[in-house]
Amino acid sequence: MTSFELAIILFLMVDSFGALPTLAGMLKDFDQRKQYKILVRELLLGLAAMLTFCYAGHGILEHMGVKIHSVQLSGGIILFLLGLSMLFKKD
Repeated sequence: MTSFELAIILFLMVDSFGALPTLAGMLKDFDQRKQYKILVRELLLGLAAMLTFCYAGHGILEHMGVKIHSVQLSGGIILFLLGLSMLFKKD
């Protein structure tokens, strides 16, 4: 998987445009220079986490004794249950 593909996946997962109003509200009390420092710090932290799990995730799972198929299956079940709860939501 290339870095570009990882960036696209992360962008779609995080819903960057949907998070902008929340982010703007959280940073409104800081001056522009401090806002820039905060944004760069958080982006670098997210990049480090993404790259760590991209390149070392399989090894980490093997060390813990977890097979990738188990993670895929459990993720699929969670997404299925979330979809069901959204479909049959009672107000």
